[in-house]
Amino acid sequence: MTVRSALQPARCLHPAAHARRTRLAFISTLATTPAPNLPQSLSLNALTPSERLLEVLLATSSSMLNGAVFGAIFGFFSGLWTNRGAFRPALSEAGANLRSWGAISAVYAALQTASKVIRNRDDRFNSVIGACGSGATFYLRSGPRAAAQGCVTFAALSYVIDALVVPKDDPDSDEAILRKR
Repeated sequence: MTVRSALQPARCLHPAAHARRTRLAFISTLATTPAPNLPQSLSLNALTPSERLLEVLLATSSSMLNGAVFGAIFGFFSGLWTNRGAFRPALSEAGANLRSWGAISAVYAALQTASKVIRNRDDRFNSVIGACGSGATFYLRSGPRAAAQGCVTFAALSYVIDALVVPKDDPDSDEAILRKR
């Protein structure tokens, strides 16, 4: 066997199939290899209240940072596009998008993670709760009726997307693989 043939995969995989195999291999490795200082089955029940709070704070802050960065990038380039290359209006639009995307991402992550920690379940209703809060935040300045409509719209959209993307009885889902072991 030559070095070149050893480095090349046996057959060419579609990127989605490769990602799925990599994810499944990683999940199976995590499920079979215990961490040195952690119990074999670490669940939300095993977390102390301070660890639960830390999980919510870390998820919220990282999501806020990601949303703010992507909002600023999107706002800057859309500002350049709409203002025909004017730099100052593009910067002001980047700042506005930074604040709104960061806030919406933070509210979504905070509510979704807090719901997961409080309910002690990781299911699609956590996403629905987070989406409801972020939809209400998005339309908050338009009044309470618009905030309620935003909550319902974002929550329904989140539920439909979760139902389409992650089927409940998918035998290859991460949860099903971990339950088999």
